[in-house]
Amino acid sequence: MDRRKVLSLVGASSLASLAGCNTIRGAVRSGPPYFEDVEISGPEEANAGEDFELEVSAKNTGGRTGTFSTTLTIGEGAFSIDENVTIEEIPITETKSTTVGPTFIGYTGEYSFRITDYDASHEIEITTVNADLGEQVAIGDLTLSVSNPRLVESFLQEEFDETEVVSPDNGIYVAVDLAVENPDGESDPALRAFELDDEVAQSQALFPDDDSAVTYRDAQPGETGYVVFDVSRDLAGDAFSFYRSLGDSETPEISWSLGELPTPNTSTVGVLTPSSAELDAEYPVIVEFENTGEGDGFYNAILERRIGTEDESGAWEQIATISESVSAESTKEVELSDSANVLTDRKYRVRGPDGASGRDEIDIKPVSRDFGESYAFGDRWEVTVETLYPQFVQSITVGKGYSEETYTADSGQQILLAEVSRENIGGGGTIPDEESFAVVSNSETYDRFDTGYVSTISDPVSGELFDRGYQSEGELMVGWLVFAVSDSVLMDEVQIRCAPTGFSGSAEKAAIWS
Repeated sequence: MDRRKVLSLVGASSLASLAGCNTIRGAVRSGPPYFEDVEISGPEEANAGEDFELEVSAKNTGGRTGTFSTTLTIGEGAFSIDENVTIEEIPITETKSTTVGPTFIGYTGEYSFRITDYDASHEIEITTVNADLGEQVAIGDLTLSVSNPRLVESFLQEEFDETEVVSPDNGIYVAVDLAVENPDGESDPALRAFELDDEVAQSQALFPDDDSAVTYRDAQPGETGYVVFDVSRDLAGDAFSFYRSLGDSETPEISWSLGELPTPNTSTVGVLTPSSAELDAEYPVIVEFENTGEGDGFYNAILERRIGTEDESGAWEQIATISESVSAESTKEVELSDSANVLTDRKYRVRGPDGASGRDEIDIKPVSRDFGESYAFGDRWEVTVETLYPQFVQSITVGKGYSEETYTADSGQQILLAEVSRENIGGGGTIPDEESFAVVSNSETYDRFDTGYVSTISDPVSGELFDRGYQSEGELMVGWLVFAVSDSVLMDEVQIRCAPTGFSGSAEKAAIWS
């Protein structure tokens, strides 16, 4: 028979229980060759995938030398196969034998070898391979090795363009690294399942889109990955087993002892941010976490941000994922960064295996500029507060000819003039018009003084008034803005704020000149 043939038999638990070897013996006869005392001998036990040999012997009790030829049947019923066995030129009264194999059986169970015509039989029990971690175990063309057993509290998994923290239902995961070699390249080497103390592996059910999870029905040549079990934290026992059979065998083909696995216990300590940040600037977001368990672990979490919502009704936005190793009984922090892209306060929280925690809030402040410096609103409008008229005045004159009109400050007020330029640099964005500007002093805000529809000023300065106007790309407009402020405001306390709101009614960008 084929010296390396895999005896792919299943359902062997229904085989008859036969112990040892059975033979028929007889006396020497005259005439043609006649064979008796046929025996099948070999080991009574072998590991799954372990090579073994059988010996078939026969005695010639006939009257002439002859060749013994018979059929060796392996297994029972529909699961049996037949092999021809031949022993050449057995002399009269002598016994000769032949070796069958070496061969192996890749599935655990009891298997019967029979020569029915001579009522000869032999049984062999195929037992579990008890392997060491890291050891390569071969069953025919399939080779497996298991290493790095560990307890894992959670995994990160992509779901619908978002990342989710996947936590176990029962308490903790057991994960083991698995390497599969299948040199013949068969896409399905009949792997059935991996089990841990009667817990069926969850790798296929929990992580179908994870390239690192080995699905037990698709072991490819050279594949490596992990299998995962959802177990209670007080897991009793540590037997990790591999079942190759497609039947209902309760005996695994390979078993590994994982040993004692120390348990991690990770949790979020807090989220730390600066109390404020300037618009368009980057700032740190620090996540602190700890592991109070006895074993090293992995902290998996998602950093989320919510912008501009006073209550808890707003949506949280994922901005970063965290997957960091943390030693037993230690604390660790990870520094991430975010940017203040809009002029809106925001909050941060971390969502991990222990739920959502930390709601640190950060105040986003307008960009700071000196008088004479510019700031680009979006990618279209560049604004500069060029200068302030060097002193407060009590009245101004605007317009020309018949439209000329003088405005006088009310009691307790004074008038401030600021020269502003705006250039169309292309692109888009809300236009900073005259209504976008205000004076800020000692936490008080003063809006622009409305001078009607006139476009020029003649006293105390002469020039154009700043307004919305039309500007083609590359065009620069320069004009004066008028503000009525409290007479207690001092010139060195004046700040000019520009915050275009457009149709939304709220400003996404703002700058303050001082």
